[in-house]
Amino acid sequence: MTLNAAQLNKFLNKSLKEFLWKYGSDTTTNFDLKKIAKDLGIKCHIIMCDEINNYLDKENLIINLQTIKEKGSHWVLCSKKFKIYFDSYGVVPIKNIDTYLQNHNVEKFVYNTIQVQENNTKICGQLCLYVLYKLEERGKFEDIVLSLC
Repeated sequence: MTLNAAQLNKFLNKSLKEFLWKYGSDTTTNFDLKKIAKDLGIKCHIIMCDEINNYLDKENLIINLQTIKEKGSHWVLCSKKFKIYFDSYGVVPIKNIDTYLQNHNVEKFVYNTIQVQENNTKICGQLCLYVLYKLEERGKFEDIVLSLC
């Protein structure tokens, strides 16, 4: 489902509205996200969840919750650099991501439990990049998440 102007105005802050107008509000592939990240100057790796062990030394990961053999379902952000895990539906990390965090002694990881993405929308990839972009601008994770509500 692509968002129209009325839907965007209903639940998004101005900064995110501008972001989505520029980068779209429909389903994103790993290629789409890589292009947007490059445009924003963000260093991150966009992977499927079963590839996480190949990226153990990387600081910022945008991870799809399905495997490389599947089409993809939902993007989340995991950043060792900022010690955060972001899921636009407010769901805690799945087992292999949680294990990844624990194995890297990331004891003080913060994650959101607030759903900021409306059901039946397809902006999870854009939201992950938006949050990472705002963190790179020295934003505070909690403030960024609350601004999305």
